[in-house]
Amino acid sequence: MIVKLFMEYFEKVVQILARKKKTRFQKITYVFVWLMIISTVGTLIVSAVMTFV
Repeated sequence: MIVKLFMEYFEKVVQILARKKKTRFQKITYVFVWLMIISTVGTLIVSAVMTFV
């Protein structure tokens, strides 16, 4: 659920970035969004593994 919301948000960000010329701020935002997605997915995976172990 959370991951799906992140992916939808990320797709919108990508579409916005694709339309405009990337400014420094947009590049930072792009990287930040990626880090948020990776950390969220990573946390979910770690918690799932801990549950089974």
